[in-house]
Amino acid sequence: MLELNAHQALIFRITHLRNVPWLLRHGICCRSHASVDPQFVEIGNPDLIAKRPKRTVPIPPGGNLSDYVPFYFTPYSPMLYNILTGYGGITRRDPSEVVILVGSLRRVAEQGISYVFTDRHAYLVTARFFNDLAQLDQIDWPLLQARDFRRNGNDPGKFERYQAEALVHGVVPVGGLLGIACADGASEGELNAMTAHVGLDLPIAVRRAWYP
Repeated sequence: MLELNAHQALIFRITHLRNVPWLLRHGICCRSHASVDPQFVEIGNPDLIAKRPKRTVPIPPGGNLSDYVPFYFTPYSPMLYNILTGYGGITRRDPSEVVILVGSLRRVAEQGISYVFTDRHAYLVTARFFNDLAQLDQIDWPLLQARDFRRNGNDPGKFERYQAEALVHGVVPVGGLLGIACADGASEGELNAMTAHVGLDLPIAVRRAWYP
């Protein structure tokens, strides 16, 4: 079973398979970066994406949410569920189209890249922001490990805490990733071909259990 905890501080970002060739060459760029992919395939909630530049990050390095590359602390996100099911009016995608970029916030810090993280969905006014790995205990790790993002009337903040975010400033270099997960062998083959084309030795693995 995948272990989600502060010690490893694993982080996960979902993206379309067609976005991978660009990020292998340029890194994972935030939306405000000059090197952002001009052909980037969006798979998230367009309304929420449009709102993120309006949310100020209240601690250094500052800016707004569009100045950061967002990750979750779990691969089992509500957004992935929505993308694969079409729930909430999101454009439905087949699992073969969606890959999961895997990193570690500790690795990001070791590489000297600025970051912040939140204890719940970063857009919320109630979100608390941190930039010290010692504060990773503010993440609700047992909730993430339980893989349970169902809303609970007795715990109204549960759904929001499940969506705690790691926000990496500017660009995440490919060297900041631990690997890429995918849903099936066909996607694995495509990803291996992409990494070989640019001469990268980046682990690729099928992790079907990470998908709804």
